[in-house]
Amino acid sequence: LFSSQKTTEIPTAKTIYLSQQGKIIFEKNNESWEIDVITTINTKKKRNYISKSLAQKLKQSNKVTLALNNNISIKEPYLRKSQKITGNRVELGVDTIKRFYIKPIHKSQIETNFIQPEAIITDEIDQIQILDQKLHDILKKISLSKILKPSNYLDEFDKFISRKGKYNPQFKYDFPQNKKLLHRNHELKKLWDAHKKWTLLKSPFAQLFYEKILESNQKLQLIKAYKTQNYEKILEYNQKLYGSIDTDLAEEAKQLRTKKSPKPEREVQYGAQRLADKIKKHLKTKNRKNITIKLSPSIQARIHVWLSNSASITINSTATFSETDLESIIAHEINTHIQRYQNGKDSGRNILRKWTAYYGKTEEWLAIRNAEKALKKFNPQYKNITIYTNYDLIHESQTHNFQQLTDMIRSLWLFDKKNLWLNDIFRKVTRFKKGITDTKTIHPWASNFKNKIYLDGYLEIKKQKSKKQLYIGKIKIDDLKYMKK
Repeated sequence: LFSSQKTTEIPTAKTIYLSQQGKIIFEKNNESWEIDVITTINTKKKRNYISKSLAQKLKQSNKVTLALNNNISIKEPYLRKSQKITGNRVELGVDTIKRFYIKPIHKSQIETNFIQPEAIITDEIDQIQILDQKLHDILKKISLSKILKPSNYLDEFDKFISRKGKYNPQFKYDFPQNKKLLHRNHELKKLWDAHKKWTLLKSPFAQLFYEKILESNQKLQLIKAYKTQNYEKILEYNQKLYGSIDTDLAEEAKQLRTKKSPKPEREVQYGAQRLADKIKKHLKTKNRKNITIKLSPSIQARIHVWLSNSASITINSTATFSETDLESIIAHEINTHIQRYQNGKDSGRNILRKWTAYYGKTEEWLAIRNAEKALKKFNPQYKNITIYTNYDLIHESQTHNFQQLTDMIRSLWLFDKKNLWLNDIFRKVTRFKKGITDTKTIHPWASNFKNKIYLDGYLEIKKQKSKKQLYIGKIKIDDLKYMKK
């Protein structure tokens, strides 16, 4: 159990954790009932104990079973009432746990020291933890970025290159079957109804989870809209998730991207291994372990950070990087995305490890801000024009098809035609037309608004005085009211 090596000598069917989630299943008045609980172990107690409130619910019940979430069932666990236990908690004593191996890991460890005391009610801590896990289990099956990645990306890219950019790609997507979308929608609705539409839990902190349910439903609706190419619904749910295009801000962005700027000096370029070595060294100084770094020629971007059960970094082995690239990537990816992820993971809350609802604006501008600070060490006059350019291009994508947008990007002062490769343009325009199958279509709603949040976040976070709190996890500025200063 204490070795990193796997063994088949200890059956997982007989292993329990220091803490984990489960259910009490019982019959009462000829009906079957379930109560979500968190179980812990206590080697100093002989018997099993539950809170007074749970004991009341189980009064006059029969056929009681404690079902743990790793497929272990304990029939008739003889649960006794204890005044010292609160919430939906079951404490297993020696008479029960002696039948199992104990893995010294907390699967439901609860940390509340980062939350404002008035933002969480003590008796609701267990219920919030259970809601956190249930929501996580549903949402890990929904990945908008994966679904909206064209399955024929390379084929269409080849056509685009061979025709020198004079081509409107015909993208294909592996959209989920209607049955799967309905099932996910049913799971969210069931959770929503169980919590009585935001009213079951009174803790202000619980609003983070209720907002997340709402956002997740909007993502499902956006997937449905893209699947049917329903432009009206595509616009509606893009606006709900990412906000509307501000035409005045788009005009300001247009003025900035058409303004002439001196061409930067050409920097020495380094290979991907140089970046990998620099990241490893930086992670070591931050005492960040268990983060894998690998090189691959098959990823579309120069670098991709994957944040799931653990963090991993993939660097395009064919890419090159300047010294300023190296510094800005570490500031952007490591000191923002990975740091917020790791801190969220350390909190024990899935929602802070993955993200709270509508967190994107805060996340991306923090990353841009950190990269900007790193770049200003090389050039004190540096200003990130790209976020303005992208905002304007998203606005332009509503009246231009893929090829027309390509021609527009080629003509911008920002790009040197000799040095900007067509693959960079293809990748950029694909982001603006993400989810659209026939990119020849010119329609005011045939666009993806996600990249606008970079500039939105920039303008919002400039007003924020203290930014240290934002590293508690993947949260947005509005969530700070629930966190300790």
